[in-house]
Amino acid sequence: MKTPYDFGMTLKQLRKARGLSQRQLAEMVYVTDSMISKYEANGSIPSLETVQRMALVFNVSMDYLCGMEKTINISTVQLTPEQIQITRDLVELFRNKQNLVPGKISSVRHSIIGRIAIELEK
Repeated sequence: MKTPYDFGMTLKQLRKARGLSQRQLAEMVYVTDSMISKYEANGSIPSLETVQRMALVFNVSMDYLCGMEKTINISTVQLTPEQIQITRDLVELFRNKQNLVPGKISSVRHSIIGRIAIELEK
């Protein structure tokens, strides 16, 4: 049997991870703080427009917010092509943890760290 999806729990986790109060989130998505409380308690369902605004605030897809997708997307809006490539390289490095040797910086990791430092200095 499939476990029912808990929109409220997901919303609350995302809100807390961003360090937002219910009131702050409410202001960002143009609803009242009492509505955010109801959404988090699964006592009310947000409108499509509100879910869209929440997805933008948390930088996740609407599918993620609605339990249809289990991964969080990373937005590359306003990143340069080099920054996007660095992000992809980092993700790949984290996925391939078996290639990591604790306490040692491989040439690949050293290269990525250098590229990050250069981008941060721009």
